[in-house]
Amino acid sequence: MTTQEIHAKLQAKFGDKIGPLSEGVDPWCLVETTSIADVCRHLATESEFDMTSLMCLSSTDDKTNLGVVYNLCSMTHKHKVTLKVTLPDRDNARVPTVSIIWGTADWHEREAYDMMGIVFEG
Repeated sequence: MTTQEIHAKLQAKFGDKIGPLSEGVDPWCLVETTSIADVCRHLATESEFDMTSLMCLSSTDDKTNLGVVYNLCSMTHKHKVTLKVTLPDRDNARVPTVSIIWGTADWHEREAYDMMGIVFEG
């Protein structure tokens, strides 16, 4: 499945909680912060996606907003998708954890907390 097809299916399921797909070599889409765990759980558990691998979770700082980037992959289907969330409140940067979905996220989330102060709730 292409990134464009994955994006279209996510928009059909989650509506305006999924932003437009970026252009370029490695496209990504913005996800409403409070919905990121639900979107990730859907991608990990639905057989058509089977995104059982969190390749990377990274924190970002564009000097205006903090953010988190999620690089997901399906080893079964050989497709991938990149999701991003934006955290405009730098002093109270909070996002739901995805460590319940992928255990490896725990280490990535701890690093984002240590480096940027982002709190991963749950």
